[in-house]
Amino acid sequence: MELSNGIDHEQRRPLKVQIAGGGIGGLCAAIGLRQQGHHVSVYEQSALAHEAGAAIHIAPNCNGLLQRLGLDPRQHGSVEFEGMTEYTPSGEVLKSMDLRAINHKMWQHSWELIHRAHLHSALKELAISPKGIGKPVELHLSNRVDEVDPSKASIHLSDGTEVEGDLVIGADGVHSKIRKAIPGGEKVPFDCGKSAFRFLLPTQSIAADEKTAPFLQNHNHLVMWIGTDRRLVMYPCVGGTQMNFVAIHPSEESAVDGGGDAWQQSASKGKMMKIYESFGESVAALLNKVDEPKIWTLLDMDQMPHFVHGSLAILGDAAHPFLPHQAQGGAQAIEDAVSLAALFPLGTAADEVPERLQLYEGQRYERSHKIQEYTRLAGRDLAKGQSLDMQSFIAYNVGHDEWHASTAALQKHLAAKRPDTRWRTPIGFGPAPGPRQPLSLSLENPELAKIRKQTPETSSALIIRFKSSRTYLQNLLPPGFAFVSPATVCEATLLCNTLDGMTWLGGGGYSFIMLQIHGIKYTKKNGDVIFGSFIPLLFEDLTDPIVTGRDDLGMPKLYAAISVTHIGDKATVEISWRGTKIGSMEFAGLSDKEQEPGLLNGNDRQESASQGPPPPPDNGHLAWRFVPAVGRPGQADAEYPVFVPKPDPGKFFKDAQVSTAAEASFEFSAGDWNSLPTLHNVTRVLAEMPKYDVLEAKHVRSHGVDDLSSAYRIE
Repeated sequence: MELSNGIDHEQRRPLKVQIAGGGIGGLCAAIGLRQQGHHVSVYEQSALAHEAGAAIHIAPNCNGLLQRLGLDPRQHGSVEFEGMTEYTPSGEVLKSMDLRAINHKMWQHSWELIHRAHLHSALKELAISPKGIGKPVELHLSNRVDEVDPSKASIHLSDGTEVEGDLVIGADGVHSKIRKAIPGGEKVPFDCGKSAFRFLLPTQSIAADEKTAPFLQNHNHLVMWIGTDRRLVMYPCVGGTQMNFVAIHPSEESAVDGGGDAWQQSASKGKMMKIYESFGESVAALLNKVDEPKIWTLLDMDQMPHFVHGSLAILGDAAHPFLPHQAQGGAQAIEDAVSLAALFPLGTAADEVPERLQLYEGQRYERSHKIQEYTRLAGRDLAKGQSLDMQSFIAYNVGHDEWHASTAALQKHLAAKRPDTRWRTPIGFGPAPGPRQPLSLSLENPELAKIRKQTPETSSALIIRFKSSRTYLQNLLPPGFAFVSPATVCEATLLCNTLDGMTWLGGGGYSFIMLQIHGIKYTKKNGDVIFGSFIPLLFEDLTDPIVTGRDDLGMPKLYAAISVTHIGDKATVEISWRGTKIGSMEFAGLSDKEQEPGLLNGNDRQESASQGPPPPPDNGHLAWRFVPAVGRPGQADAEYPVFVPKPDPGKFFKDAQVSTAAEASFEFSAGDWNSLPTLHNVTRVLAEMPKYDVLEAKHVRSHGVDDLSSAYRIE
C-alpha cells in the first residue's frame, strides 16, 4: 500500500535520509520514507546474521501501521491473540477471557503474536526489495554510526567515513550513541529491578505432557502465572508451533548468571528452576523442558528532554526504552517510524526538516511517555487487594492510528503557516474556499402555514450505514467532541434526501447529501455530556438552503449538483460539480417492508449483546458553527457547538414507506485543483475515508419535513 497523505508540493526533490540502526523501528522508518519517495540509507553495526530475540506483540495500533507499509503479519507466521488466562503460582485459575468478540468489535485490526526474527526479516526484505514503491533502501551492514552532526545532518562511521544528508534518524536502541547529540541526552539506562528469562518451547512437547497439556486448553491464549514479585508469561507464535516464554523476576536472584541486557545472554537452567520453585509441579515441568534459557535485565531510563535537535530525530528505544509489561515497546517504535514518514511527504524541502521534526516530537513525546508510564504501573508488584484499570491502559494504547494523527497534524501545520489562510465551516476539512451570503426566511406566519397544508412537503431518503475508521474520522471532530467508544472501528451514515413541495421555496425542492458520524459525545464546560451523531458535511444542490442552513443553524453546507434516479428496484445517486463527478451511491434489490422506528437517519439500529457493547445513546445531531472574522484572516467572530434534537415522529416523516436494499455501495473521487478548484480540500478527505462493511441500506419515503427550528447553541 502506498503511503500518501494527499498533500501537494511543487518541489519534488527526494530527501537524503540517514538512519542509524537496522532494527524494527529503523527499518519501518526506512520503508515509510522510501515509500514517500526519499533516498534512504540504513547503517547497522551488526551483520544481521539473524535477529535475536523471541516473540513480540503486534497490537492493533501497530498491526494497522504494518499493513499500511505493506506487511501482513499473518503471512509471516503470526498467531492471533484470542484470549488470556491467569493462574496463581499454585496453578489455580484466576480468570480466563475469550477476547475475540470484543477485539473484533472494537479494533479495526487484529492483535497478532509473531516471532521477532520473522518480523525483522520481513521488514528487511520489504526495505531492500527492488519491488514496491520508491527506491530500495541501501542497507549497510557492519557499519556503526559513532557520532552525528544535527546542524548539517551528517553521520560519522566507526571507520572514519563522514556521510552528509538532509535528515538523520537515530534508531540505535537502548544504548544509543546518537541521543547524546541532543542537548540533555546523556541518559544512561538502568536496571529497573527486574530481569527476565526467555525461551521458546515446541507446542507439541507441552501438549504431549499430561502435567503441562492443560495450559493449552484455551486456543491461542496468552497464559500468565502471577506471583507476588515474579511472573511467568506464555503465548504462541510461529503459526502456533512454538510457545514463547518470558519469566520476570527480581534481578538480584539471577545476578550471578550475568544478568546482562543482551538478548543472547545465556542463563542457568538450575537457577531459573530455583527462582520459580514455588510455582508448583506443572510449571516446574514446563521449565524443565528448556535446554538453555536466555536472560536479560529489564532496563528503564529517565525521560529525554527532547526527541529532536536540528535535523536529528531519535525513535524507539533510543528515545524511550520500554519495559515489556504492556507489550508496546515495538509498537511505539513503529508508531515513531510511521509518524516520521507521514510528516515527510515527497516535496519536503531540506530547510523544512527542523520544523517538521518539531511536529514529530509534538506527536510522539506525550503519547510514548504516557504509555511508558502505564507500562511501569503494569509491572509493579501489587500488594494484596490492589488492582489496576488495565482496560483503560489498553484503550489508550490500542485506540490510535499514528498515520492518521500525524497526517492531520501536518495538514494543520501547513495551513497555519500561511498568514492569509481563511477558515470556514466545515473546519475539519481544512481552509475552505469561496464566499457566502446570508439569507433568512421565517415560516411562522398563517399564509405560509396554509400553503404548507395544501402542498404536502415530502421526503425521499436513500441511506447507507457503514463501518469506518474512528482514528480517521476523529480528525474531522472540532474541539470538545469525541467518540464515546475507544474502538478503532466506528459507524457512519451517508444519506441522500430529496425534499419536494417545500413551502418556503414556493413549492419547489432540492436534494442534499449528508455524512453522519455516529457514537459522538460533546462535553460541556460544566461537565454535562450530550450524545448524538456529528455532521461534518452536507452537500446541497440549491443555494438557498445552503445559505440559510449555514447562517441560521451553523450547518456545514457546500454546493454540489445531485442527480437521483429510480428504475425498478434500483436507485442511483450522482454527485458532481460543473460536470466533474464527485461521488455516487448505488442501491440494488430494493424491496418494501413495514415501517420501522427511526429509519430515516439510521440511528436506532440495535445490536445483540453477543455482538459486543451496546451502541451509545443518540439524541440528535451535533454540528460546529464557525464564522470567519472579516478583515482578520484566520480568526473567528464566533465558533460554538450546535445541537439538533431528534424531531417528533408524530409530526414529521409521517406515513413512512420503507424499502430495504439487497446491495448498496458508495464512492468518492478526490479530484484536484483544476477539476474541483473550490472543493478538492473536501473531496480528498472523502475519497480517502475508509469504508468497511455496509450495515444497512434503505429507501424511506414520508410526508412532513422538520424545519430544524429546535436547533440550539450548546455553549
